[in-house]
Amino acid sequence: MAGKHSWDSLVLIFEDDEDNNLTKLIQQQLHRQELAFKNINGILKNKEYMFDFTLSNKDETWAFEGAFLKEIDWFGLDVMDKSKQGIEITFCFNNARMIAK
Repeated sequence: MAGKHSWDSLVLIFEDDEDNNLTKLIQQQLHRQELAFKNINGILKNKEYMFDFTLSNKDETWAFEGAFLKEIDWFGLDVMDKSKQGIEITFCFNNARMIAK
């Protein structure tokens, strides 16, 4: 289709906090995606498992729409070590646009 854009995956590396708040958020999202893909009792319809997010730096802000988690790498994960953990997340998304500052 003419004019149709395609986007590569986006890979970001995060550091979780001592309370594992990011890990909890990731697990909730993975659960939503699992329900959607299995379509258990029609709980999630269409693209309700997708989410939107923004990324900003000092120069620009990007909005990502229709995103979902493609791959998670829990590197440095040691359950005996309570220090911060590294998490590499690969996101897929339907659209990205730069927001003027």
